[in-house]
Amino acid sequence: MLLYRFYQKLRVIKRFNQILLIFFKAGFSVFLAQEGLKKHVPISHQLDTKLVQIQEEILAIKFRETLERLGPIFVKFGQVLSTSISFF
Repeated sequence: MLLYRFYQKLRVIKRFNQILLIFFKAGFSVFLAQEGLKKHVPISHQLDTKLVQIQEEILAIKFRETLERLGPIFVKFGQVLSTSISFF
């Protein structure tokens, strides 16, 4: 039972790392550098964090493409975000 719990936690950590890498490769690592959070993410030293200004339209397109790459659950999450943001 203990080994199974360890295996489950390992799978969650592995998936979380995959998600972070996909977002970072899409260019969202710029936000880590801007907010000073780069030192808290161990894999961030492997990524190129050129500080560039990203237009909102391009950012929205990159965010959508990234969510599509992550799978259907993330697409649904993006749909929920798009409807909830319009209320603010």
